[in-house]
Amino acid sequence: FVVNSVTDLSRHRHHATQPKADARPTLIPDGMGDKPALNFGGTGQFMEIAGQVLADPLCTIVCVVRDDRGSGHRTLISNWSGRDGNSTSSLFLGLTAENTVRFSDAFGSAGEVSDRAKPFILSAVNGQDSASVFQNGQLLKSASQLPKRRLDTSWVIGQQGNIDGEFWKGRVAEIRVYDRALKDRERRSVEMQLAEHYGILMNSQKTAPQMDIQTLALASLCHVLMNSNEFLFID
Repeated sequence: FVVNSVTDLSRHRHHATQPKADARPTLIPDGMGDKPALNFGGTGQFMEIAGQVLADPLCTIVCVVRDDRGSGHRTLISNWSGRDGNSTSSLFLGLTAENTVRFSDAFGSAGEVSDRAKPFILSAVNGQDSASVFQNGQLLKSASQLPKRRLDTSWVIGQQGNIDGEFWKGRVAEIRVYDRALKDRERRSVEMQLAEHYGILMNSQKTAPQMDIQTLALASLCHVLMNSNEFLFID
């Protein structure tokens, strides 16, 4: 069924709403693992966020999403507003082409996601020294800190600001926005929590490939040779 509002679970009351019936996303009860998710069809569905989400460009955005093989620009969260003059100084996170990440126009080629049709965690951090994007905990790309951003225009989910286009095509289970650049350990903690909740395999959890018999034999020989020498080995 269609969804006309989503409650912000933080204390900041940035609730998301969509008064227009034909622009509302649909709710899939088991859309992300066995957890609910919103489905955006890529043809006009988006939601408006109450209030100014960020006051400072130093921030972290973490999204739990699935891209249903969209193409071209498609945006998850944005405050782009051409009529208000921030078409090149807005802040947004989304994809373009097949799997290229965009973290604002200033970081328009922020790495490439893999297995985009499967649920994944997309994180973007703009810190004092650099801007970085991660998928399932793995760094995709880093660049210089984003230049000055204008953040006082309206925020939306699933569309590029007020452009009436660049719609997200896929599912969105959760978006978390932090008003500071999380430290690496903090970001990883958030990602691990989300991965466990939605049943997503983090890249650091992937099983290492099994060695064949010949490789195992060579490894054993190397260990024997190492242990047969009387010296201190420091790594």
